[in-house]
Formats: sequence, C-alpha cells, structure tokens
Amino acid sequence: MPYLHIPALGSSREHPRLGVPTFRGLTISEASPAAVEHFKAAGVLKAQLTAAQATTSIVAEIAALTAEVEAARARSERPIADAGRFVTEAAKLADLPILGTERSTIMGFASMVAAAMEGTSINTDTTGPVVFLKSVRPLVHGLDGKAIDAAIQTFDREMGLHEAATTKLRQAHEKLLALATRADDGVAHEKVSTLKASLDFRRRLPVALDALEAGRAQVAAGMERIELALTSLRECAA
Repeated sequence: MPYLHIPALGSSREHPRLGVPTFRGLTISEASPAAVEHFKAAGVLKAQLTAAQATTSIVAEIAALTAEVEAARARSERPIADAGRFVTEAAKLADLPILGTERSTIMGFASMVAAAMEGTSINTDTTGPVVFLKSVRPLVHGLDGKAIDAAIQTFDREMGLHEAATTKLRQAHEKLLALATRADDGVAHEKVSTLKASLDFRRRLPVALDALEAGRAQVAAGMERIELALTSLRECAA
C-alpha cells in the first residue's frame, strides 16, 4: 500500500477516512486503498509515494524547519554582541548618572534588545510539527526510522543553540532593566554629588592657594613694619 501526500491535512493524528497520522500532509504509515480513493475523489491527494519517497519527503520537511531555526539563531548573533556592549555602557552610566538622562538611555538599550528578542523568536508553526512528529513517532511504519530520528536530533540540537542565544539576550535585557533602576536610585546620586563636590574643590583649590600665598605675603610685610617700629622705639628709649 502507498504512502500519501495530502497537504490539506497538515499534521494530524488521525483523519477518520485515513486512519493514520500525517506529518505536514505526509502519512507516516501506509494508507488503505479505500483512503486513496476517498482523497483522490475529494481532489486533495497530491501524490502517492513509496516508502523511500515518503521518508525522503519527511526528512526534507524536518530539514526545512531546522533551517528556519538556524536562520533565527543566526539573526541573534549581532544582537547578542550589541547587547554585551549595551550592558557594559549601561553599567558606566548607572554608576555615574550625571546628566539626568542615563535612565532613558539605558531603557533605550533595553528596548533594542527586546526588539531583537522578538525578531529572533520562533513560533509554533516551526516547532509544532516536530513536536507532533515526536508524539506519533511510535506509529511510524515501513519508513526509515533512523533517518527520521537523525533529522529530529539535528532539529533538537539547533533548537538548543537557539534557546541558548535567546537566554543570552533575555539575561542582557534583565541586566539593563536593573541598571536603569540603579541609575535612578539615591545611592548613585549621592555618589555623583560627592564626586561633583570633589571636582569643584579641586577646581577651586589653585585659586584658594594663590589667595593664601598673597595673604601670607601681606602678613609678612606687616610683620616687617611692626618690627621696624619696635626697633625705632627701643632706640629712642635707650
């Protein structure tokens, strides 16, 4: 008996007139002659396949889904690098919020990371079919199970890499939100006030030293005049 390709069925556990599960419209075990005639008459039967053809088609479908995951992971590489730089810069801004715009700047970084997370996400249209195939894997009959399992394992490995990349972006986003909060807290502003006072003191110090030097010179000159006056008085008294 043949394997059928009925795209309209998608991934379904069991159509009442088919009796076997389909993965993206491909039956995972042989269909009965009655099923062939029914779907042919309905005009939705795209092809009848041999076991080898069905296996090749199923593996190709899994590979196509794997490519979607791989593409999403590739899109995350640049955002991950950017997120690392954002966190480093945000840490500097949070430690010394001098301008008053540091929090909004850091939140801007966080928004860009959030957008990257959304742009590299994978929806259930990609993951759902493979999850379904795993659930009906024991019902696969007459196909090359090893080839199908190998394709599923490749998909799972790529999903693991994608999840790791997503985790990095999520952690960077969480750090940025925490740094944005820190840029607004009292401790940071107190640190800045202390730094500003220190810088202001250093700026004023040379002027203060010059003033003290001038004062010391005036005092010294005054002391010389007093000493001369005392000397004159002593001579008169002698």
